[in-house]
Amino acid sequence: HQPRTPCPVGSLGLELTSPWQRVEVRRAMAELGDKEEAVMSVPGGGEGEDNAAERMGRDSISTTSSDRRKKKKKGLIPSAVKQKMKGDSPAAKILHALFKKNRPGNVNSICDFTRHEIPKGIVQNCLEEWVRSGEVRMTDQSNQKVYWFNQALYKLSDSNLSSVQKEVEELKENQQELSESLQSMEAELQSLEATPTNTDLPQLLAKEEKDVKGLRARADKLRSSGIVITPAEKERKTKNLSRYRSEWVKRKRLCMDMVHMIADGMEKRPKEVQKLIGIETDEDVQVTLPPADKAPAKALTVPRKRPKHVNNKE
Repeated sequence: HQPRTPCPVGSLGLELTSPWQRVEVRRAMAELGDKEEAVMSVPGGGEGEDNAAERMGRDSISTTSSDRRKKKKKGLIPSAVKQKMKGDSPAAKILHALFKKNRPGNVNSICDFTRHEIPKGIVQNCLEEWVRSGEVRMTDQSNQKVYWFNQALYKLSDSNLSSVQKEVEELKENQQELSESLQSMEAELQSLEATPTNTDLPQLLAKEEKDVKGLRARADKLRSSGIVITPAEKERKTKNLSRYRSEWVKRKRLCMDMVHMIADGMEKRPKEVQKLIGIETDEDVQVTLPPADKAPAKALTVPRKRPKHVNNKE
């Protein structure tokens, strides 16, 4: 055996303009056992390429093929299924594409997986064949067949299963933390959005000052009028207002219930019955019901006095 001599790439007539190309050449020549000579023989080498090699991983350059074989992980699927993926046949390519993508898809999606190298009809026939053999599963979704790689073929050891479960638990905890953080940030965002900005403060302040000025003018007018209302008189009038309002609501409800009953019997709309009878609603005359919060709660329970001229026996 003759000793190897470094073969400069520049002598082969190759122009390596990109530092990444030179790093790849170094890696390939380092696998042959000439790491230092390969670095020196590649033209255009410099500090930039050394940094690029550092980014790509110096350890990968010095790793031999035997070390890679030792670090190679065991397969998670049976070797018999792996053998079916090998080869240039359409069926093998389709099964390999489904295994690599590992997600469901229809015939058109699987054609995309194979980059349309296989005709659609052949893809359909191969999928049906794999479904019959058990390597592929299929289901009908809205009159469309969906295929995916059979997940039951994956074999996990106890160590792999425990590591996966541990990873799932960690991801769940991370998701919980992110959800709580999101809720707190959303609450903070709502409070910030409800708070007026510095640009809005002068307008809000001017509006409040205007309202205060109007209320003071109204209070001064009432003081100068000389009308004095005692607390007892104020309470009596408030109760009367609440009683009148309650009667208003009651009569309006009874009237509208009668209108709806007549409309159901005549098979007409309530508005048509109102127009036929000649009823004017509060909305027609633009009358607004006084707010109920102005009246005290005790006033709502005051019974209505019976007129004196009505006979009690009747």
